[in-house]
Amino acid sequence: MIQSLDNQQEKDELISVLWRLKNAAGWVNFGHLLHDRKLRSAFIRQAANSPFSEIRHAARRARELNNQGWLG
Repeated sequence: MIQSLDNQQEKDELISVLWRLKNAAGWVNFGHLLHDRKLRSAFIRQAANSPFSEIRHAARRARELNNQGWLG
């Protein structure tokens, strides 16, 4: 039970981080971002190369969470 709660919290965190990154980028469809693993990976990779440190930091966290497969 505790592990599933941790899993849900990490999934929720990933969704939150992706939402913030999407709002910073403005061009990506959030539904597609959640459901398309290739698009999500490319989006995170692009954000990781941002000139803004806050976006790079969020992208690193998104990459960590995304690599755990929370969204499939």
